[in-house]
Amino acid sequence: MRIVRSVLVVALVASGACDHDDVSAELDDSSGPDAAAPDASPGDPDPGLSGSEPAARYNANPFEPTNGAVPYECIWPALGSNASTAAHFLHGQTAFYSWRALDWTGTTCVPGQLRVARWERFTIDGEHGYVMRGGGGHNDDEVFGSEGIRFGHVLASELDKETSTLTQYIPGRVGKAPASCAGKLYVSDPARGTTPDLSVLYYKPDQPTSSGAKWDNYGDQAGTGPTHYSYALWTWPVLPDGSRNAGGGQIRAVLTAGEDIRTCNVEPVYLPMYRAGSSSSIGRVKMMYGRVRNSTGNALYAWFAIAWHYDGGDWHYFVE
Repeated sequence: MRIVRSVLVVALVASGACDHDDVSAELDDSSGPDAAAPDASPGDPDPGLSGSEPAARYNANPFEPTNGAVPYECIWPALGSNASTAAHFLHGQTAFYSWRALDWTGTTCVPGQLRVARWERFTIDGEHGYVMRGGGGHNDDEVFGSEGIRFGHVLASELDKETSTLTQYIPGRVGKAPASCAGKLYVSDPARGTTPDLSVLYYKPDQPTSSGAKWDNYGDQAGTGPTHYSYALWTWPVLPDGSRNAGGGQIRAVLTAGEDIRTCNVEPVYLPMYRAGSSSSIGRVKMMYGRVRNSTGNALYAWFAIAWHYDGGDWHYFVE
């Protein structure tokens, strides 16, 4: 198995003027025997480790980490809205896409501003970085077929100002290290499991065909771009029974293909897939809680879409 280590140093910070580093420690990397989790899917070749912690412990419904505050801030690019702002992946590589003259829909940001997530602050290539939240709208720099504004990591040097962070409001164990992390070591390969099927399968029931609640949002996001990538998530898009996970599917980090993912001793979760206009699940997406880290042992914990299948069909994995 090919191993590519992230070079991101993760610095989680609390809120306001008393920011401090809260970098997760290195945990047990030993292998353990696989055994079926209570909600294991038939035919699943990797149902998780025995004795795992409940999945719900690391999810929140609703996910309201900001105690009522807006979870992002609209910030002007340092060089102005008509200049390109480079996006970065989690491990520091400059992405193949950038942002310029953004035109938003459905947000409080005015045209040209960047929508910067306030949940935490990273250290990327020796400087502060944040998640730039994408979404609907238009990006003058987009040439690879994205239908909206892409998510990515933006460096503080590319911003007109920095923002405060709201990490202290994140509920429970969401994004935290579990008691043990001794599952399989995967390598992210989102293009492997992303098929045209996912563009017509939804994570919410009874969706119109125009809905953006599609499962392809959690597979390969490259479009026609040269680098395959996907997301590490704070929370699931929905609950296992198909009910709403308010604010779920929140993106914590943007990962390129080749990133290591060590799955942790937390039960997998199996989430339903629906066709447009239907409330009957026809398959499931498997998410596992795991970590990515750099060579010094600094770690980030999140949920990863690992695989999906139609009921009774073969699994399609987003990892090697």
